[in-house]
Amino acid sequence: MSYNERNIPVPASKKNRYYQPVYEIAQGIAKYLQIYYVEDALEKISDDESKNMDRSQKSLTGNIILRKEATRDYSLLLVDDLYSTGTTLQECVKTLRADKHVKHIYVLTMTKTRKG
Repeated sequence: MSYNERNIPVPASKKNRYYQPVYEIAQGIAKYLQIYYVEDALEKISDDESKNMDRSQKSLTGNIILRKEATRDYSLLLVDDLYSTGTTLQECVKTLRADKHVKHIYVLTMTKTRKG
């Protein structure tokens, strides 16, 4: 592939937690695949968690921001430890697509919540 490959985690919902599973998982994958690990490319600027929202309020629009734009084309693997509604991942992908250097986005989640 002619693009640089990167691995980034979905920003953690609980910022003050001592141990962030999503960061550990993403680091391990990056090491195994021998690709760059970038932890601070995305930032969640709100403490809202989509899993705690009522169906009618499920929107994180504007709550995830791009902190670092690349200087050359790249593809990336976006890693999340928990897939619930897809709201957070959708906002991350939308935000990443604003960077003209992002060519391909692949998503990997570790677990999925059950409905009701």
